[in-house]
Amino acid sequence: MKKVLFFLVILPFVLGSCAEMVSLQRGRAGYVLSCMNEMQGIRRDDFNARVRRAEKKLANGNDLDQLHFVCLSLNEHADYELVKKGGEVLSKYLARHPDAREDMLGLSALVKRLGNAEICSQSTRKKLVDEKDKLEKKVDSLTNSLEREQVRAQDLKSQIEQLKNIENIIKDR
Repeated sequence: MKKVLFFLVILPFVLGSCAEMVSLQRGRAGYVLSCMNEMQGIRRDDFNARVRRAEKKLANGNDLDQLHFVCLSLNEHADYELVKKGGEVLSKYLARHPDAREDMLGLSALVKRLGNAEICSQSTRKKLVDEKDKLEKKVDSLTNSLEREQVRAQDLKSQIEQLKNIENIIKDR
């Protein structure tokens, strides 16, 4: 009975702890990069669900949960806010682990660079949207002007036809 209890309750807990230790031993940056590789091609709804779960786990302060959140923040589906929050989580993680290896510092630099690229991208996108709105207004204005000019041209064409008719009537008399 004790052996069954051991295998059902205690062994999975011990193995889970060992797996976590192995994951962290292979390198913290390696864990994040491996996680990123596993998350490639994930559907957006699955990604959003994982982000919600990861955000809830962040409060625990567990290193693995923090690194998993950083991994999610680097996914292609992550928006600017998530990338920014992931950078903040990584900065806090590094502050708590001053003995971090060079690979984690390199990952931190990469995350900061990605955040800056996202800022530039968002700024460019906003400028393009503003320019698009201005151009749409100008197109609408020009379309209205064109319609008015077409009506005016049609009126002038009608007047010319009437004048020709009057001229023909005068010639015939």
